[in-house]
Amino acid sequence: MKTLSTNGMIAILSAILLFLPSCKVAEKALRKGDYDKTIDLTVSKLHRNQNKSKQVLLLEEAFAKVNKRDLDRIAFLNKEGQPERHQQILDIYYRISKRQNKISPLLPLYIEEPSRQAKFEMINTNEAIVATKKKAAEFLYVKGKKLLAQGDKHDARRAFDLLTELRKMYPSFRDVDTQIHNARVKGTTHVRVKSKNSTGTILPSEIDQNLKRLDLSSLNQQWLSFYTNPGNNAFDYELVINLKRIEVSPEHLTERLYKAEKEIKDGWEYAKTEDGRVMVDSLGKKVKQDLYRMIFADVVEVSQTKQGRLHATIDIINTASRQIVKSYPVSSNADFSNIFATFHGNPQALDCDTEELTKRRFSPFPSSEQLAIQASQGLKASVLDVVVDNKRILLD
Repeated sequence: MKTLSTNGMIAILSAILLFLPSCKVAEKALRKGDYDKTIDLTVSKLHRNQNKSKQVLLLEEAFAKVNKRDLDRIAFLNKEGQPERHQQILDIYYRISKRQNKISPLLPLYIEEPSRQAKFEMINTNEAIVATKKKAAEFLYVKGKKLLAQGDKHDARRAFDLLTELRKMYPSFRDVDTQIHNARVKGTTHVRVKSKNSTGTILPSEIDQNLKRLDLSSLNQQWLSFYTNPGNNAFDYELVINLKRIEVSPEHLTERLYKAEKEIKDGWEYAKTEDGRVMVDSLGKKVKQDLYRMIFADVVEVSQTKQGRLHATIDIINTASRQIVKSYPVSSNADFSNIFATFHGNPQALDCDTEELTKRRFSPFPSSEQLAIQASQGLKASVLDVVVDNKRILLD
């Protein structure tokens, strides 16, 4: 009688150990009613080896139970007779079809004890899917049009979702593209961004032009569109940049006087001892030493400053009620600053920073209007922040 080698025994034991855990997992899933998990586990094993009766029995039981459960659910939903159930029924048929397609390539399967062919009662889902799909599509179309007719933006957005789902089923179903377009238009909140002068003074036209150059493209999203050019659009909200007042400081010119000084090398001389004799090194050569002297320059540093501040509120207005929904105070600064210097004396006494200032000159002060225009640029960031913070309000 031949005995198995050590390697042979290890191979057999490994196979048994691999089989037992997966079998137990599949049995546990079956007991819990997780039939599809049982099917996935057993199908995976049977693809590698179909001569596993235990796996076949688990698969047979799980398949029978899960299909019965799904078919009972379909019968119940059909009995309810509610059109909105067609999509749910369709999903169940797809699930059954997917499940059967997993098992079909393995058939036929056999069980050793008792010796028989495993039973898998396959259902022809194709006709049921086609018929149910048509009913589901009809429901989605009717429901979508009904929601559109109600005129509410939220209903229009819901209609858009339903009609988009319909188009996935039947891309050319009736006038589905037209209805989706209508749903998109009706469901979108349109917001006009504009400026308003409440300062009591005439402002430069450049301020309004600056505010109209807002880059709102990054804020546009599904169901929310912004405009600075009104065109022929009807708007749900206005976002008004309400300019309240402009503050401009006087022109300030201040001077700072200081003396620049520096020690520089200025020739050499022989080094001498305390008694006045010339010093020599170890080789008998006379020792030289550098001479230094201080140089000076009188510096006048001139600083020019002028500030402007633009105060505003950003008002979100419901165009239907003409009520201000939200109002945010904002402001933006524009600062003018110029520093230059003049000097009298030795230019070598200047440090690098002062030397640079002497290359600069007096600059004409900007007008109040110019500062206001510059400050209006800063309001753009505030507008964008308000929009981001209030998207939820605009979409409601």
